[in-house]
Amino acid sequence: MTYRLSVITALFTLLAVCGSAQTDTNTLAPGPQYSSGAFLGFNHYDAPQIKGGAFFDAKVAENMYNETALNMTSKLATVTTGVKRFFYTTSTVGLFATAKAGVATGDGSATAVFAGGGGIKVLLEGAAKKFPFLRMFSNIPGSYLSGTVDIQQINGVGVSPTFGFAIGVDFK
Repeated sequence: MTYRLSVITALFTLLAVCGSAQTDTNTLAPGPQYSSGAFLGFNHYDAPQIKGGAFFDAKVAENMYNETALNMTSKLATVTTGVKRFFYTTSTVGLFATAKAGVATGDGSATAVFAGGGGIKVLLEGAAKKFPFLRMFSNIPGSYLSGTVDIQQINGVGVSPTFGFAIGVDFK
């Protein structure tokens, strides 16, 4: 019980820090209004150790988005919504943190899930200038690759770290 309380406290602290951080960003242009994509990942608690899903982000303030995500593993499906806050961005890379809550199902019942984590977003158009092998993917305007780490607290199941690799598109 103490361990769960610690995880939930850490997630809410992350949310507070992300929401009130006053870090200047090095953006060359305003961020996109929307972003959407799909991801594959892996975890340490299911067999097979793979997950997949999709996400949709909608801008609510400069460098802050409402993220809705669907995660599916061989045992669980979770739908979460929450805050994604970029605390560093350039024309090539962005670093972000997330804090989300939602529902999980998989054993015939629905239960609460709390999640938080962070990641890196690499815009392919900017990265193709430095890494020529990405040029063939950079023709799609607003396309990017992303890597994330999520920690999920699922009621009764425990803390479950998951890792994901996404491809997505920003919409202005």
